[in-house]
Amino acid sequence: MSAPMMMLPVPPDGDVSRGPALLGVIWTMVAIDIVVVALRLWVRFAKRSVGADDYLMLLACIFFIATVAVETMIVHYGLGKHMYYVPPQNGVPFLKWVFILQSFTFFTLAFAKASIAILIMRLMGVEGRWLKRLLWVNIVFFFICAILSTVFDLVSCTPIQAQWDHTIQDAKCWPLSVNADWAIFISSYSSFLDFLLALVPISIIWKLKLDTKKKIAISVLLGLGMLSGVAAAVKTSESQRLGSQVDFTWEAWSLYAWSTAEYFLNILCGTVPTLKPLYECIVNGKPMRPSEGRGGRSIFYGSSMRSDRFRLGNFSKDSNSKKSGSAQNISEGTTTWSTKDSNNKNIVVEQSYDIESASKNSQEPIRVPDGLVETPYGRH
Repeated sequence: MSAPMMMLPVPPDGDVSRGPALLGVIWTMVAIDIVVVALRLWVRFAKRSVGADDYLMLLACIFFIATVAVETMIVHYGLGKHMYYVPPQNGVPFLKWVFILQSFTFFTLAFAKASIAILIMRLMGVEGRWLKRLLWVNIVFFFICAILSTVFDLVSCTPIQAQWDHTIQDAKCWPLSVNADWAIFISSYSSFLDFLLALVPISIIWKLKLDTKKKIAISVLLGLGMLSGVAAAVKTSESQRLGSQVDFTWEAWSLYAWSTAEYFLNILCGTVPTLKPLYECIVNGKPMRPSEGRGGRSIFYGSSMRSDRFRLGNFSKDSNSKKSGSAQNISEGTTTWSTKDSNNKNIVVEQSYDIESASKNSQEPIRVPDGLVETPYGRH
């Protein structure tokens, strides 16, 4: 990486560095992700609803911290400076830290995407089996790609030290184009997966019987993942552009910035939807009580993979009514309501509580507490 060996031209702007600016940006991203993931875990523990997706996102955050720590070392050895001014002795440690970086980045993305996929599956309930299979296939395939990327890094040069020390004699390495093409494939696939994980929940939300404004709000919240898809697409473009650049340490600044933004947005956008209970607690004063209900977890509140909770309104009961939609099987401690929606799908509301029934033939409204609603997408 020395100037005399590579015959680099003297940079017109002198010995300047983009490194400090890059460090400020990437460590700010880390700080934000640490805060949101910590809040996510606090909310889930407060509601006693911690699940696999929370632990996976915690792992993603840990790997993200390690990724940025390694990037800091790369900046220390010359990233952000013109290669003309990078000392020759920095070449080997620079490339060695770049080599170490690869595995951290792959698994940061893999853990984050797996967490988001599991979060989405909670919204599907018992339906959408083919969508669940689609998500599982893509997540497993991405993990396989992450593992293969690590293996390729380990075996692409013999001895392995030739990855970062180009002075080793008789070293055998794969053509640079092989690793470059694989890196572009992984980046492109990561971008595709981000868009998939953003669009799948939106398609489900619009099938639910919700107010249009609520549909839009929830869709925007769950569709934030497309931002990380955009970052991944830009990163792919930057990777291709850098292949023809001579002043790599200077030009790679933007590649590392966009790469870090992709990791940051995967974690941030996959965590923000889980903070809804905290938002309601702060804005509406709604306490974050432990989740109740049968089985599981909701995408926002954390009760089964099959249920999202909400508050029911007043129901009027005619004690002699037998038609669909009337209250049936009322006894002390349990109430069951059943009806059909416009698509002829069964809707069942079941809640345990103590109640004093109104007098016979009464049309007085009965207040039903929080309940579980079984819809075509599972219990809510």
